[in-house]
Amino acid sequence: MSLQAISRLRTAVLTATFGLAITTAHPARVSAQQHSLHEEQEDQARAAKAARDAEEDQLRAVNHAAHEAQEDQARVAKAARDAEEDQLRAVNHAAHEAQEEQARAAKAVRDAEEDQVRAANHAAHESQEAQARAAKAARDAEEDLQRAVNQAAHEAQEDQARAARKAAHEAHEAGE
Repeated sequence: MSLQAISRLRTAVLTATFGLAITTAHPARVSAQQHSLHEEQEDQARAAKAARDAEEDQLRAVNHAAHEAQEDQARVAKAARDAEEDQLRAVNHAAHEAQEEQARAAKAVRDAEEDQVRAANHAAHESQEAQARAAKAARDAEEDLQRAVNQAAHEAQEDQARAARKAAHEAHEAGE
């Protein structure tokens, strides 16, 4: 019930009360009028209470509907936040996985480069060792040749010295 209706009801009650005061001048009719006025006041009071109760029920229903709407809105907002958080987690996870994959690929490239450098260094080392062995073999062969030449020259000198001694000996014996 609106405030306007309640105001009209109050005016009616005051008018009825005022009418009762006027009718009290006639005692016989006053009792019947008082009873009638009392019944009317009770009816008006019941009507006013019913109107207040209806208004309170309506207010409770409106408040309940508003509360339910707020809860629905909160649930929708939470679902939206949850979906956004899930999406953000998925994006972050995908980015993390991509970073890890990129790191693995970069490591594989580095490892391959290091393997290649190690292989090149090993081949260069092996080549140096082979060169060193070849140079040593050449020096050893040269030294062996020089020893053989020296030995042959020494042998030739000794043979020549022996031949000269023998010739001198023979010449000495022939001169005797």
